[in-house]
Amino acid sequence: MIRIVLSVWIYISSLVAIGTTAGLISRVLAVYPQAHLASFGPVVPTIATTHAAWLGSAPAALGLAAAISIAAGLYFWRSRRARESKTFAVTMIAAVNYFLAFFCVMTLLVAYFYLPKIANMA
Repeated sequence: MIRIVLSVWIYISSLVAIGTTAGLISRVLAVYPQAHLASFGPVVPTIATTHAAWLGSAPAALGLAAAISIAAGLYFWRSRRARESKTFAVTMIAAVNYFLAFFCVMTLLVAYFYLPKIANMA
């Protein structure tokens, strides 16, 4: 019983992490538009501009990932598989959610703030 409760808690908290990350990214991008990359100096790394191009659609992609993970979680939870398989599948979906949230936050941090500053030695 403890495994089920823990698995559901991890799953729900991963959905909260995805929602929080989507909100954080949209707020940071509203404050710092893509023109912010050139504010550190004349050199803008290509990887920073590449990641800045898709970060605008990251909140929508995270929302889609949350919807897919909800559908997959409900599918596995209502399936006729063993209880251990259900808890493992739901926990793996949560791990993917946590990975996506962490990846998007770290990409925002590195592409918008760290790389342009290092490239210009500011």
